[in-house]
Amino acid sequence: MGLPGGLVEPHESPPEAAVRETREETGYEINLLEMTTVNFRKPGEDGLPHRHVHFVYRSEIIGGTAHLSAEGQELKHWRLDRVPSWNGEDKEYALQAQRHQVAERTDAR
Repeated sequence: MGLPGGLVEPHESPPEAAVRETREETGYEINLLEMTTVNFRKPGEDGLPHRHVHFVYRSEIIGGTAHLSAEGQELKHWRLDRVPSWNGEDKEYALQAQRHQVAERTDAR
């Protein structure tokens, strides 16, 4: 399983790309709550010929209708502890976002 994601277009910011990619891949409109992770990959790491910068956001669904894009095989909501397998580093990204959410709730008390 993986998280929605993709490339930033020349005319947009990383947050705009996150909203667009989520809409394209899931049909959902989202509100970004916070950035939880920035991960850098140098050219040559993991066999990639170019630099990668991953921005990970915790978000909430605010609208839209679920649909599966041509890029996906299945669209499903999972509890993090029940996901059968993950793509790449997506599990760690999801767990980091969950930790931010738990910390936010704890701070609000």
